[in-house]
Amino acid sequence: TTAIGVRTITASATGLASDSQGATIVAAAASKLAFTSTAQQSVTIGQCSAIVTVQSRNSGDAPTNVAADTTVSLTANPTSLVFYSDPACATSVTSVPIVAGFNTASVYFKYTTAIGVRTITASATGLASASQGATIVAAAASKLAFTTTVQQSVTIGQCSAIVTVQSRNSGGAPTNVAGNTTVNLTANPTSLVFYSDPACATSVTSISITAGFNTAS
Repeated sequence: TTAIGVRTITASATGLASDSQGATIVAAAASKLAFTSTAQQSVTIGQCSAIVTVQSRNSGDAPTNVAADTTVSLTANPTSLVFYSDPACATSVTSVPIVAGFNTASVYFKYTTAIGVRTITASATGLASASQGATIVAAAASKLAFTTTVQQSVTIGQCSAIVTVQSRNSGGAPTNVAGNTTVNLTANPTSLVFYSDPACATSVTSISITAGFNTAS
């Protein structure tokens, strides 16, 4: 049960000449698939994953070359997760081959719908399938946007309605900032003054989006 290769077995007895013969130990045939890459815990939504590698193994869980080209079908839950053959996620695929005489195939994936844990599954005819989780996380905040509509009728000398600015990721989704973030305020002409309160009593030149949140007003 230790390793493959040629082994010698010998029979001997007192008063009798011994005899020996060889025995070739071979690996069990591939019977299942397994992921060799660890589950990805932080795949940014809309971006390509790191490489995912699936391997053919025998019943003892040892890597085992396939005897013939083997198609590994790829599925996901939810099905809107897409697999790709390249690290730029340019060419989508639904399967990858394990070439005869080898035991691995690799793929990449991308998900653009929502954050959360997703399940990817590899299966092939005659081999037990394998599944692995992947955690899709939000992209980091990369831009600001006003959530309040443009104010068309602000009476001169009077305080405006509230104006709210929001941090968003590259996909336009509201995204909490990792640390306290100062938002600087400027106007054209510069004589327009900003205030921190609805009575326009305390002037400011910046406001702060608190860590873990995405708006300031």
